Amino acid sequence: MILENNSLKLKGNLGRLTTLEEVSYEMYEMVFHLGSEHRIEGTKFDLEIQIYYQSVTPGHIKNSAALSILFKIFPGATNLFFDNDINLLDLPDRLEPVKSIVGDIDLSHLFMQNERDAFVEFSYYEYEGSITAPPCREDTTWYIVSDILPISYTTIETIKDSVYSLNDECLSDLLLMSENVVETPLLENIRNIQPINQRKIFYYESPIKKDKVKCKKKNILCNFIKSEKYENLRKLTFK
Repeated sequence: MILENNSLKLKGNLGRLTTLEEVSYEMYEMVFHLGSEHRIEGTKFDLEIQIYYQSVTPGHIKNSAALSILFKIFPGATNLFFDNDINLLDLPDRLEPVKSIVGDIDLSHLFMQNERDAFVEFSYYEYEGSITAPPCREDTTWYIVSDILPISYTTIETIKDSVYSLNDECLSDLLLMSENVVETPLLENIRNIQPINQRKIFYYESPIKKDKVKCKKKNILCNFIKSEKYENLRKLTFK
């Protein structure tokens, strides 16, 4: 893991996305955003994890994809990825920006509260957009998991301690500033909401969700402000 450009990141090929057209993408980076860049019905969430992928299918015109998972603080919440796969007590910080992870990483654990849970197919939104960090190139297919996942207050605060950590020199400089300046956010890694322009947003509802509850189509989103157009979307394979 690495603390880079005001963001906590996990780098490496840890998984793959495959579309119905058999276009495959391999992961190269996961970025943790304290505060979501995407919004659903105008709601901003406590954490957004963005997983970036590069196409490995020859001749595929869209050469990157991103999977976004949104989290909201919920009392007593557990998450198998944060509780088991990474060490929250030893995250990168300003003094030691690179940390090695010992053990296996399973991205499906992001969707699981504990080891008794099973990973199930999820519903999601899709749109054609850009990566949210410079140079923000327009060649990225975004997949936004529609269900908001629970996360604990302690987990969020631990990530904040890592991202907003200061060394002694920075702390001394801050103490010389006015109180008003010190209380402002020290770092920012969230892109502002962008206009949707002419883009379409598509929605895929998993068969499991259809069986359990009729999904309410939402005014979403985003990186974009909202969309009133939804169309049936193909299944996405995540592993």
